[in-house]
Formats: sequence, C-alpha cells, structure tokens
Amino acid sequence: MAPIGLRHAIVAVGAASLLALPAVASAATLTPSSGGTQANPTPLSGTVEGHLAGNTGGAYDYFQFMYPGDSTPVTLNLTSNDATPLNTGAAGLNVYQNGNLLTTSSASGPFADDAIFTSSTAGPVVVQVFNYDPTSSINFTLSSSGLPAQPAATTTTAPSTATAPTTGSTGSSATTGTSGHTLALNGGSETGHLAANSGGVFATYTLTYPGDGSAETLTLTTDDATPLATSAAGINVYQNGVLLTTSSQSGPFAATAIFTSNTGGPVVVQVFNYDPSAGINYTLTSAH
Repeated sequence: MAPIGLRHAIVAVGAASLLALPAVASAATLTPSSGGTQANPTPLSGTVEGHLAGNTGGAYDYFQFMYPGDSTPVTLNLTSNDATPLNTGAAGLNVYQNGNLLTTSSASGPFADDAIFTSSTAGPVVVQVFNYDPTSSINFTLSSSGLPAQPAATTTTAPSTATAPTTGSTGSSATTGTSGHTLALNGGSETGHLAANSGGVFATYTLTYPGDGSAETLTLTTDDATPLATSAAGINVYQNGVLLTTSSQSGPFAATAIFTSNTGGPVVVQVFNYDPSAGINYTLTSAH
C-alpha cells in the first residue's frame, strides 16, 4: 500500500517489475478492510460500492480480478461523495500484481480518481482502495473499463464496517501484527514480524513531532535483504493523512526514512511488507 501525495499517472509493468511502494500505500495498510481483505479480496467484475472511515493510520478495501497478460489497458475509476480526500491524495487506488505496484491513481475530477495500467503478466491483479484522511469518511464507487470478462457477479456492495490497520509489537521478540491501536514510538526501538503477502501486511506506530522543521530519522532493519532490495518492504510516514516520505534502502538489510515538517503533532509510521514469499523480522528505530 500506496500511496499518498506521490502519485503515478500510467505505469506499464512486465513480469520483472519491482514494487514501488504505495504512497500509500502507500504504503497502504494493509489489514482487514471495509469489504474484501488482503487475504480474501472481493472479486471485481463490474461496479462495486463501499465505505471507508476516516483514519490517519489508513482504512482499506481490497478487490481482485484476473488479467490476461496481453498488455490491454485497463482503466479503474474511483468516485467519492467527498472531494477532499481525493484532492489531497489521502484517498485513492493502488494496483498490484504479484506483489508489485503497477500504478497509483491520479485525480481525474473533483470527485474522481483514475488508475490506468497495462501488464505483460497474466494472473490476478489486486486493487486497494485507501483512505488516510483523519476526519473524512468516504462512500465510494469503483468501476472499470477494458476489464476482461470475469467469473464473478457484475455488482457487489461492500459492507460498511472499516477496521484499523495492524499494530506493531511491544516486546523485544518478533510478533505478527494484529488489528488494533497504533503504538507510540519516540526514540528507542520496536521489533516485530510481518508475514509474506502480495496484498501487503503492516505494522503502525505513532510518534510526536514538535513541528520545528528538525530532521527525524527512522531506520528499519530486517533479517531478509530481498524485500528491502525490491522495495516490497519499507516505511511510509504520514502526518494529517498526507504522505511525508517513503523509505529508501540504506544497506543490504536496512531502509531509512528522513522527514521534516513545520506542523507539530502525531506522525504515523507504517512498516509494510508486500513480498509474496518472504516474511520479515524487523527492528524499527527513531532518532531526532
């Protein structure tokens, strides 16, 4: 999951493509959603409707369809009843195949986003609808054009109950993230475990930032270098629903995110793993 603020218009990706993480989603997020989940996305064959609550840590809905791998362009259109989250990039679409980000949506109107992609790889494609707006919930409609015939029904209505993203760990040993509150992170370090999942798994932390423009450095180290090298694993940093930065690899087993802001208050740090085959044990540290 991603991602917000850094949007791609059209990205053509083949079988060898690497994951460039969602700005959201980034980076996101990301855990059980208002409808389909990362492990069990809702089939997409026509038009679907759903609801995502406002959540600085991210709320998500997942859909999936089969793609023939013939490079046929597919356009996904997201419309919302509230223009603000789309216009700020706090809400939108991420499109994944085999754990790789194909594209992130961009604005096509005050109440609409479009994501257009092609691929030379056949197989399932996962569509993540996200909302990182801290105050605005959205009712959305997701439609498509150029989508091949699918075995699912043509219209699905997603349930309206959204859940929070995964939490990180609290102890010194690795742990899997579970649905719940975010954990405080101010100095020191946190450890955890994220399982392999092409739809993305996440751990979410918060830290208090003074808003004085000073640099904050977040470092993620893992026991497996591959997810970091392919950008399938890393860090997204958000404030008030806006992506401040996404980490970049700083060593074989490390990724670093450095940010500054003139706004004081909570900052959300999301650790993610979109690798379809490699889980990671990680340590996250912050330094101001």
